[in-house]
Amino acid sequence: MTVAGRDSFLGIDLGTTNIKAEVVDVDGTVISTGSAACAVTYGADGAAEQDLEDIWNGTLSAIRAAAAGAPGARVAAVGVSSQGGALQVLDRGGACSGPVIGWQDSRARRLDCDLTEEKGKDWFERHAGAGSSFCSIGQLLRLRSERALPPGFTVGWVGDLVVGRLCGRRAHDATSLSEAGLYNPSLGDADPDILSLLGVDRAQLPDLVPVAAPAGRLLADVAKTVGLPAGIPVGPAVHDQYAAALGCGVVGDGDTMMGAGTAWVLLVSTAVLSPPVGGVALVQCLASTARCSLWSTGEHASGGPRGSLGTSA
Repeated sequence: MTVAGRDSFLGIDLGTTNIKAEVVDVDGTVISTGSAACAVTYGADGAAEQDLEDIWNGTLSAIRAAAAGAPGARVAAVGVSSQGGALQVLDRGGACSGPVIGWQDSRARRLDCDLTEEKGKDWFERHAGAGSSFCSIGQLLRLRSERALPPGFTVGWVGDLVVGRLCGRRAHDATSLSEAGLYNPSLGDADPDILSLLGVDRAQLPDLVPVAAPAGRLLADVAKTVGLPAGIPVGPAVHDQYAAALGCGVVGDGDTMMGAGTAWVLLVSTAVLSPPVGGVALVQCLASTARCSLWSTGEHASGGPRGSLGTSA
């Protein structure tokens, strides 16, 4: 039950097929919840697409339900976790150019394989912390080859786009950018050589913000729609499995998490940044800690890794 005047927190999970929102108190007790399904359209050519407006409307619906169930709660902050690598191209004016391209979309498989063969496993380990090209790398190459990138385009993913609509600033953390295939863990930023291959400038990407820092504050019009006060701090989008790891307390040596969602993940916290382990591992940051994580599971539909090994600053 809500304790009047006591701080609580709103957590939003932008899942592949379901959006969830929860209000929890400072002890982690769930006060109220809300959820909304979101559709994925699959094509015979390997397409897996979503509508960003459907995702946004589901987000508002889930928040509204959670807020309505906690009328006495004083929400101190909003956190956002998201499916990884769900790509949305925007036109010069910031409008969506085409649908969201899901992480499980396999239409770029051949381009990823060709680029991996051209550059080599070692090159990708140095530049992306993975042994191959995957996710948004191949998809952006595919869109460019199909002349589907509009003039002045920018690149976003579901998490940072929803954060942008909540607070006015598109922002995500390193776990999100890494799952897109563009993050270099040694540099702590987008890899300039990968961006050059794609013909993308760093300024065309969302802001990269540490998970402990706010991306902005809840906009007045959104706050009115969902029944919350304006001005609540909103965090950057974090990849869902890493947000789950923090929630499970996976922060010490040997701490382990098994995640069972649309993708299954085994994540083990370690203290040392090492090269990727096996063919399905990815050097990655463990959000908001100075730890490393070994994350191993199945492959992306595009043929790239669904795993990680990494550290944060």
